[in-house]
Amino acid sequence: MKQPFLALCLLSLVGGPACVRASFPDLQVKDSGSPDHLGDHPVDVGKAPADARICLAPIMSCTSPPESGDVCNPVCQTASCDWCTQKCTVGGDGKVACASMGVVAARAEGCTISNPGELTQYDDCAPGTICLSPEQGSKLSYCFPICSSSSDCVGRSTCSPRLVSPVANGSTAMALVCDPVPDSCNPSSSPPCCNPILQTGCPDGQYCYLASPDVTDSRTVCDYTAGFLAPSATCASSHECALGYGCNSLGVCKKACDATHACPNNGTCSLAGIQFGYCP
Repeated sequence: MKQPFLALCLLSLVGGPACVRASFPDLQVKDSGSPDHLGDHPVDVGKAPADARICLAPIMSCTSPPESGDVCNPVCQTASCDWCTQKCTVGGDGKVACASMGVVAARAEGCTISNPGELTQYDDCAPGTICLSPEQGSKLSYCFPICSSSSDCVGRSTCSPRLVSPVANGSTAMALVCDPVPDSCNPSSSPPCCNPILQTGCPDGQYCYLASPDVTDSRTVCDYTAGFLAPSATCASSHECALGYGCNSLGVCKKACDATHACPNNGTCSLAGIQFGYCP
């Protein structure tokens, strides 16, 4: 994830606001792909004047203007929001909006969504990320990096759509976010990858999917969402497919296989890396 910059807006002695930028470390990404904490105190307000406010500056190396019709750019945090009280995010209706910033701290999980499903929906994830509850009715929520394409994501993660407010009945609003970062299935890798066929190796409440491979190794990922798309359905990411299936390089849900788990009807397993592959 690109490095966010913040600015401390200090009231000057001559009566006008003056902004002093302060840089902070890159967001750390856990194996799950969710941003880790920036730290318990991203800004040491104890050393700032009592009337100082925390304000955002555009994300470093990311200064793209908003897309046509959008008020701001949620990936780059650019354009017309009040950067001392708001961040650019995706509202409950699925449209890009300036919304209350909440607490400026990235969290791997346990973030809070306020006004879910409404235009004024906001959360306490860091700017550039959004709090999503991956499954309908789930009480769990996680901070996902917002993206416009997979080039905005790290670690071979895929940019794919997820529901903005699954807790809101009938909501279909979507946000483009980076999927969790996949693990290499190289036997020497630590931690070892999960098994998308046996559904082993993931924490409780997460599901194993086959992800895009690198040159030599298969890659699997523990995702927060179990999909439901049928075999041969069009997909953007593996988590959209039913368990035991994955989204292949052609964007189609196919059954996962390996050397010991054959494909139905004597089909040939096409390896994605060297450990796992897809059935025809």
